[in-house]
Amino acid sequence: MVPTLQLSAREQRQLDRELSRTLTQACDVAKAEVEGFAWVTHEVQWNDFPASLRVIWIFESNADIARALKEGWDQRLLALTDSALRDAEITVKRVEQHVDLDSEEECLRADAGNWRARLDRQHGRSLKQKH
Repeated sequence: MVPTLQLSAREQRQLDRELSRTLTQACDVAKAEVEGFAWVTHEVQWNDFPASLRVIWIFESNADIARALKEGWDQRLLALTDSALRDAEITVKRVEQHVDLDSEEECLRADAGNWRARLDRQHGRSLKQKH
């Protein structure tokens, strides 16, 4: 288990900015490679970092998620996440425990398109940033 890091508010902001930068790069790659992929976001509870870190890859539809899983694109998203975390100097034991897939379609159906409410409910944390 990776120990919880105690970071100052300034260190949290700096790390959040760096992670946003590296995930934005990963997002650009995924948009070019993965059909139906739309955007990525991350969220974290700093008092339980890095264990609480979640990276959520958002697709246009549930069918796009199913196709991505069938075609093995989830492995590519895991690799992109791992690379983004390493580039931001964030260490986690098993990257797959920090990655979720979701869709615009499901958010619209279940949460009237309100991503903040959806992520709070689905993941128990608030939306950090859309990339």
